[in-house]
Amino acid sequence: MQDAGPLRSGAAILLGFAVLAVASMVAVRAFLGEPENVPEGVVPADYARAGVAVRVAASALGGWITAAAAPRARFVHAAVLAAVVAFMAVAGLVGQAAAVEAGASSGAATGFSRLVAVLGPVGVLAGGAICRKWPPRRRRRN
Repeated sequence: MQDAGPLRSGAAILLGFAVLAVASMVAVRAFLGEPENVPEGVVPADYARAGVAVRVAASALGGWITAAAAPRARFVHAAVLAAVVAFMAVAGLVGQAAAVEAGASSGAATGFSRLVAVLGPVGVLAGGAICRKWPPRRRRRN
């Protein structure tokens, strides 16, 4: 059978992305809920700060999972996931800017989106860097 490395690499990146996405959604809903008594399109500052922190933590978890599941070159796999997250964040910002320009959105959360777009990939890289050191790889005996 051929080397399953590329398949395992892709699976590790996909697993990390899935963990990042699910952890982010679940944590925001569980810990923060929806802001109450706030006008449509306005995000309270405390809620936004907590949301950024939760999403960065979820990004770090996704980076750690990706690196831990990688067959080799742990940090490289986390860097690929960080690039995917950055690409998706930029695409989201472009879409958000187009919605604001078209008048379909107020653009109130633009600063929050920019912050998450920058800190999300940084969190993924931090998770990958942590996994480079912990847990240590077991050496195979021949």
